[in-house]
Amino acid sequence: MNFGIKTKHHGEFGKFKMILLTGGTGLLGGRLIESLEKKNIDFLTVTSNKKLVSNTASQNNKISFLDLSLPFEDQDISYLREVNQIIHLASLNYQQSNENKERARKVKILGMKNLIQNCLKYKLKKFINISTAHVYGTGLEGEIDESHFTFPKSNYSKVHLEAEKSLEKIAESDLEFFNLRLTNGIGWPVKKETNCWSLIANDLCKELIFSETISLNSQKNISRDFIPVNSIVNSILWFIENDTSTLNESVFNVSSAKQTSLEDFANLIKERAEIVLNKKVKVKFNNLSLSQDKPFFFSNKKILNLGINNDFGLEDEIDSLLIKCSKWFK
Repeated sequence: MNFGIKTKHHGEFGKFKMILLTGGTGLLGGRLIESLEKKNIDFLTVTSNKKLVSNTASQNNKISFLDLSLPFEDQDISYLREVNQIIHLASLNYQQSNENKERARKVKILGMKNLIQNCLKYKLKKFINISTAHVYGTGLEGEIDESHFTFPKSNYSKVHLEAEKSLEKIAESDLEFFNLRLTNGIGWPVKKETNCWSLIANDLCKELIFSETISLNSQKNISRDFIPVNSIVNSILWFIENDTSTLNESVFNVSSAKQTSLEDFANLIKERAEIVLNKKVKVKFNNLSLSQDKPFFFSNKKILNLGINNDFGLEDEIDSLLIKCSKWFK
């Protein structure tokens, strides 16, 4: 496979150097790949999905098979010599992480360690680890910035925090590394088969196609920090494309810095469905009890101070998600 860069980024990344993206078959990975292709940035994505690789490898040499939960010596990793930046997205989702703790740890933590150790000898330049705001724990109050203490409760959040700490320990002085803590991404997947339909927005948009009803089992006054996937992609691209050698910080919240109740969020989807799909949608909350959570928000001051141009409106993402659901789930 010829991974030589023939784009305007040739000088920046060096001859036969490229970005490696793990977890490229997920919702965020698929959207990030779209943006990398539009920008003519050379990349390779690895996946443990053998079926996907077998179906697409003959047409697309930017996809390769690598199971991060298995020993690297048992797999072909010769292409790692071509890599000088890594975006580590691969991880089990919340439910999978809690059901299979050992595999969750192998994919996110051990896989990351193996990638770094194998790439350092080839002058790996930068490692961007995608983490989660869940590492801060629950029962939060006030402004939650990157200096706030972490107290993960679920196995999902514990694995991500351990991955962050492992990255800090093994990164050498000449390796730039960043941990990006994401809040709740809202957006459409590139493909119908993407494993994303348990996410709240995707689940609700899919449900209303069938029943013209949005039903939630959670309390309607529970709040979440929702951020468009496009804003997450823009943030990751900034770290890829810019000189980050002078940054003194390695941890960044990627958030909207505002809390939206599930009631307001469900009503927003309802309103957009009526506009985009001309559907009359009912919103139903099955749990009528109310929580007493204290107000808090995840600060995004640090990410905004970098000059990243982000629009935190959710309408465009929801509109596109509704249109795709209408096409895929008629």
